[in-house]
Amino acid sequence: TRYQPAVEAVEGVEALVYGDVLVTLNEPPTITDGVASFPDNCVVEGDIFGCNNLNGSPKGAVTVHVHKTQGWADHDVSEGKNDGSIEKTGATYEVHAIYGGGNEAAYAPTSATQGVARVIVDGCDLTSIEYVYGGGNAAPVPATEVTVNGCYEIGWVFGGGNGRDAMASDGSVNPGANVGFYTYGFDNATGEVTWGEKKSYGTGIAMTNIYGGTIHNVFGGSNTQGNIRKKAIVSLDDAQNEDCPISLDEIYGAGNEAFMEGEVTLDLRCIRELKTLYGGARMAPVGGDINLTITSGHFNRVFGGNNEGGGVQGSITVNIEETGCNPVTIGELYGCGNDAAYSVYGYDDEGNVLTSGTRKYADPSINVKSFTSIGRVFGGGLGTTARVVGNPVVNINEVIGENASSVSAYAGKEITLTDGTKVSLPAHESGKIGVIGDVYGGGKDGAVYGNTKVNIGTLPSVKYTSDSADAAARTVVGVNITGNVFGGGLGATATVSGNADVVVGRTKN
Repeated sequence: TRYQPAVEAVEGVEALVYGDVLVTLNEPPTITDGVASFPDNCVVEGDIFGCNNLNGSPKGAVTVHVHKTQGWADHDVSEGKNDGSIEKTGATYEVHAIYGGGNEAAYAPTSATQGVARVIVDGCDLTSIEYVYGGGNAAPVPATEVTVNGCYEIGWVFGGGNGRDAMASDGSVNPGANVGFYTYGFDNATGEVTWGEKKSYGTGIAMTNIYGGTIHNVFGGSNTQGNIRKKAIVSLDDAQNEDCPISLDEIYGAGNEAFMEGEVTLDLRCIRELKTLYGGARMAPVGGDINLTITSGHFNRVFGGNNEGGGVQGSITVNIEETGCNPVTIGELYGCGNDAAYSVYGYDDEGNVLTSGTRKYADPSINVKSFTSIGRVFGGGLGTTARVVGNPVVNINEVIGENASSVSAYAGKEITLTDGTKVSLPAHESGKIGVIGDVYGGGKDGAVYGNTKVNIGTLPSVKYTSDSADAAARTVVGVNITGNVFGGGLGATATVSGNADVVVGRTKN
């Protein structure tokens, strides 16, 4: 799935670079009478790496900056770039992959604590890239930072690296593309070290910033085999590039199939519209807490946990706080996963949920504080395999959102989700608190092995995650639910083994 450079049978020699590295693909345009012209149109038929191939490392800062891609042979999307009506299906890309790190060569700068592999993508309607990696291919880096200011189309963006394929140099097992760890082997299901030395360096932070363009998949972590030691941070902000709006299919706070032991933070600022958001990974363990705060925009579905599999080895917290530039509207909101199970007791060596023992993590929680319209809220998961072992909590205590007077394109409308499910978002009255259709303490089809609790208007005041410690609490106005409230779940398989409690209103002092 990636370009394999030709490797000659020669003895490996470290090719050290004692300085900074800047790789630029096509210089920025010159503007004459409002018309942009490019001084060159370089064609890249392979991959671009910020660091070394096989041996050695730059010792200074590393940056890969893409201003424009140029089509070639059957890898040309010029027609689409010039015609905005052509659908972007991800069938063709002009550049295969961009890496901030190296190809089987670790990025080991002189100051590892300051070393960051950076990738910058510019060029709304100009750049077409299949894969963008902040890290390397089968190569570690101390930290990463990916920034997409705009693009015509990108298939996959990873804050981490690519550890999918066998080593091109000798065919050996891929050791992973770690962020904050030197190369070592581990079991991708459990994260246990299987060989080598687990030696840390750098900050171990993978930062992904998306400001514009059409991107089909965004991951805060790595593709396959690539650990993030400290934290994966995904930041989205549509306001920085109004001429090149963000269009995303799926976004994940963690990785694709790669275990990561760091925590996940999603910082969603001024967002207009996303299809599906996962706080966790697609199908890999997440070794830390997930903190997801939604402040702006429309989402068809939001999941606090993972998609297809892999356990979240930490707590899950989802906050809905309308402080961004657009009304918050959500079709379906889930505290846990799509098809992935979750347990507060952790998981066994094969990744199966433990149903008893010592509690390791706090119960998953949803905190709905301000928004415009939400179709349905579930404390648990969606699919039959998205069972929850623990006591999910749904807290709904509303203040008036920042966009209460704005007109939403989705409030009062019915939307169709990717699986064909139709969900109605209740109408919203201007200047008032947000409106919810139905609320479930459990899952949609996923069972809860424990208790569920739904608290409706039980707090006199709330604080936003963005509020400073000394900021005054915000007075709760009330709760507006037009449908039904259920302590349990929806569907025959969405059972609750323990108690299902619904508390409405706060106790008089």
